[in-house]
Amino acid sequence: MFVNLDLFLGPLRFVVFLGFVYLLNRLVTLKLSNQVGLDYFIPRYVILISVLVIVSFFLTQINAYDLMTILVLLVFFIVLSFINLKRGKSFQFQFKKIRSRLIIYTIRSFENRKKIISEENFKKIEDRKKTDQEFISEKQRLWQIGIGCGLAIVAFSSRYFFFEYDTFSLSEPWYNSLENIKDISSQNWFFHQGTMMGDYAIMNFYGALTDISDLIIIESFGLLESSLLTVIIFWVIYKITHTKFIPGLIAALSFLFLYAFLPINLNLLVQHKPSFLALTIALPTVIFILNPTYLRKKKSSYFIWITIIFTACFFMDLFVTFIVLFPLLFLSLLFSFKYNKPYLLRSFAAFDLSLLFIFITHYLASVVKDVSLFDFYTSNLFSLNIYSYTPQLITSINQLIFYYQILGGVTLLFALILFIKDRKKWLQIMVFLIYINVLLVLNSFGDSFIDVDLLNQLYSVFIPILLGISFFVLLRFIAFLAPKFKIGLPYRIVITVSTLGVIILFLSQNPLSKVPFHQDKIKEQIIQAYDKLDKNLLPFSYAVTNTYQNVALSRKSHYFIDYSYFNNDYLVQDSLYHSHRSKTHYLQAHPELILPKSTFVFMYEDNLNAKYFNDTQTKDKTLKTIELLQQRGRKISLFFDGEFVKVYEIENEPHASKINELLF
Repeated sequence: MFVNLDLFLGPLRFVVFLGFVYLLNRLVTLKLSNQVGLDYFIPRYVILISVLVIVSFFLTQINAYDLMTILVLLVFFIVLSFINLKRGKSFQFQFKKIRSRLIIYTIRSFENRKKIISEENFKKIEDRKKTDQEFISEKQRLWQIGIGCGLAIVAFSSRYFFFEYDTFSLSEPWYNSLENIKDISSQNWFFHQGTMMGDYAIMNFYGALTDISDLIIIESFGLLESSLLTVIIFWVIYKITHTKFIPGLIAALSFLFLYAFLPINLNLLVQHKPSFLALTIALPTVIFILNPTYLRKKKSSYFIWITIIFTACFFMDLFVTFIVLFPLLFLSLLFSFKYNKPYLLRSFAAFDLSLLFIFITHYLASVVKDVSLFDFYTSNLFSLNIYSYTPQLITSINQLIFYYQILGGVTLLFALILFIKDRKKWLQIMVFLIYINVLLVLNSFGDSFIDVDLLNQLYSVFIPILLGISFFVLLRFIAFLAPKFKIGLPYRIVITVSTLGVIILFLSQNPLSKVPFHQDKIKEQIIQAYDKLDKNLLPFSYAVTNTYQNVALSRKSHYFIDYSYFNNDYLVQDSLYHSHRSKTHYLQAHPELILPKSTFVFMYEDNLNAKYFNDTQTKDKTLKTIELLQQRGRKISLFFDGEFVKVYEIENEPHASKINELLF
């Protein structure tokens, strides 16, 4: 099992950051929002992530991307959003008024010997104007928050377990992800084959904000995505069913634990997936389209924010935007046009504007970089980096999809009857049910029409949503047929327990026993060793000797030396450097002789050497080279001591590479 403290510290630091954003909201806003619980968190999460993606894009284009710039701009946008400037009035006049109030407030605070920021600043008047928002009791709000936090923790823990089966680490897609994250820091955004860069911009920001290395970002971000998506699934079901928590819990827990019934690759379960992060944006956006006041009450501000969200979705994942968001937007138009005509027209205009912006941006970039725009878009709609391997399923994927098609069709029929009775109440469920049924039909077209691997990722999310909706519709249809027969709490408990019992029964068949692959422990230790290097040493003050397979780990971090050079040429360079190290002018004239402050040599133990050394003699040659250096008086110590991986440090200039030794 992969063990690293930053796996857990990263999410905790991110939660602290969200807490800071919340406090900033309470500080600068005049009135409290009528949104509470997850209804408060999720719209702001969507806006936050969307703004981060777009800000990252523009900053990379002007070579200004860094953490501090993003945070300054983000705080600016947050404050600007929260202070709610009035359109139609002079912005200059409004800012002058705000400035005058701040000056007067500060002077009065000093005169009265009060703190500039105190508890009173956070006490606000609640905004309880007429709105389409649902008001929930204090008890419901606490339950909602508790369930949301509980689901996030359960999701993180359950996904963490699958490091035991992970084959993503140090694979080709893993190295590609590392390159993409590093490219964001290098201000390089465009045309990475098979991926849009919005996902990697968020990953880069997450790593910079939480102070974790790029390697740990790749290892851990999939856990964070799954946790967020689990909460989103619960919330979506909660909003469209207008009921309490059981249907949402069934959907969320199905997403987490129905391994035998979902077409997911358990060996790649901890891998970060751009489609999952995009879905955390796209699914709430559908709710905003159907219920616009969840996002913004004013039509003008709604248009601005929905445009930002659509644009961010395009930057994150084209497949999710075209296959999920656009069809659901179209269905929303069909079912909700009568009720939300002004907002829906703005939603379509926002989608078109976002699409036009994305196309023009990529077209101009393709001309400048001489890249085929068609090939790039095709590589994003047909993934090259994922595959479906599902030995844990109780039956074939096609058979399972057939059963889900039957369930979806029956549920849609029941919902249609209820929809005829109360159109407004059931239109959201109808939108999702029709879409899910169409999505299930796409499986019949095969690879010629749509990427099956990407489609399976969608199935792993929407099938649990279908299960939650089906449970709710079944209960309501029974109540419709027998109106005098009320399904009281005991019956709900029995049904819920029965459902969970069925889940546990099938899980007891242990689908994990059918998964043959397990984590290569040596990969785990390689990542841990590199993470230790990144944390403790100054960039480009040292070199690493390793296989060419791991040269990508050295990019934009430190120098790389392969085993061939280390065993054949390093000794000569070492002799010349140490013979002339005191001759500054000579070294300036011959910079090729200068050695890094330290050189770290990776050694692989036991019978695993053949996988990481080019030949069986490489290990012996490397050990002999280290021994010769030690005989010359070089200081050599064991930097990392793992069961399968050992890293030796050759100090060429003592105390010149390690950050702690330089500082203290």
